[in-house]
Amino acid sequence: MSVVCEATPDDLARAERTHPAFVQALKALRIEPLRGDAAMIALTSVANAIGRARAVRFTPDSLVRAIDLTERFGDGSALPGGAVQLLRAAAHRDHSLVVETSSTKVRQLGGGDVTRAFCQRTGYPRELVDPSVTLDPDAVLERLRARVVGQDAAIVLLRDLVVALKTAMTDPNRPLGSYLLLGPTGVGKTESALALAEYLFGDAKRLCRFDMSEYAAYGSAARLVGHYGGAEGALTRRVREQPFGIVLFDEVEKADGSVHDLLLQILGEGRLTDGTGRTVSFRNTVVMLTSNLGADTASRSMGFGGPSGLRDVSTHYLSAAAAFFRPELLNRFDHVVPYHPLSPATVSVIARRAITRALEREGLARRSIPVHYTDAVVERVAALGFEPKYGARPLNRAIEHWIIGPIAKLLAARSNAPPSRIDVVVEGDGVAVRAG
Repeated sequence: MSVVCEATPDDLARAERTHPAFVQALKALRIEPLRGDAAMIALTSVANAIGRARAVRFTPDSLVRAIDLTERFGDGSALPGGAVQLLRAAAHRDHSLVVETSSTKVRQLGGGDVTRAFCQRTGYPRELVDPSVTLDPDAVLERLRARVVGQDAAIVLLRDLVVALKTAMTDPNRPLGSYLLLGPTGVGKTESALALAEYLFGDAKRLCRFDMSEYAAYGSAARLVGHYGGAEGALTRRVREQPFGIVLFDEVEKADGSVHDLLLQILGEGRLTDGTGRTVSFRNTVVMLTSNLGADTASRSMGFGGPSGLRDVSTHYLSAAAAFFRPELLNRFDHVVPYHPLSPATVSVIARRAITRALEREGLARRSIPVHYTDAVVERVAALGFEPKYGARPLNRAIEHWIIGPIAKLLAARSNAPPSRIDVVVEGDGVAVRAG
């Protein structure tokens, strides 16, 4: 009797720790990933089998595209396995050309079908991965600016990351990008990460956020990667389940030093070994860290005095980061980005957008009741909801208190005869809601 076992390198390392005698009784044969013509031959054979089972026909360019996407954006699946997964995903899609053969009709799948299947799986926009589709850098910049206001220097760096991904100019052995975002709370650091997740992966839920204040105790790194023989780590589990996304470490200065040691490995090698011995790849993630270092000592007036004030702000936060983080960690970031305090004009823009979003809620949309407000209302809400210490975050509370709450009371009181319109006006030191 012959006994044949198969295992990935990570599985084998785990088996050697748990059942060393059994592993030693076996002869190890390493099967290398296929390359070049060998990969194409194997993929063609599997494609024919999938075609017979699914009544599809793969064109030659679909196989080339599957290999190209797997090699460039591979999530750890070696050839031909990763390419086979793409072909199977494409075969399950219904949007393809139907051609007739001598006996039956089959769906013909080309390179575009494989690309669409890949975009559906990863969330990447097609203009980012399809060489036949051009990418307009200015359009990307406007998409990001639509969500983040007043931080142009940071947004330009995120735009540059998108352009580098399009042109395959990122380092294949590290995360797609790594950023340390510095500045006071409420100025757009987390919002920048959400904006990038929404553009790159089609959904802000692709942002995996870890509050580092919860990992301040000694040895907290074990909670992120897991214990040997215990529960799986929170970080490694999330990235293994969804290898394409944004990983955000919020207020990283509050984390235990053991967490910083993990970050050194992630940023330097693009991978992490969990408590069970399995390797998790971060090479399809963007790693972003936020920090409030220096915010408690920065002058509240900094950033409102023109270009020199902005330079003072940048120098202040960069100096605070350099004094806190070890040089070997700080030097592994692609960019260390200082965020500036919000100007009054920026706060007004954010307030207008926040009011617009709040008034799009289901209760008003379902009733088709228009709500009218003036620029004076926006300015008053901005003044009521902005606090230099906390940035723009209190704006939402002000909108709930002064606009949404009163509108809800008005609609509840007139549920039998809802108003035809609602006006929000400045009144005294606040704003008031009136039925039109």
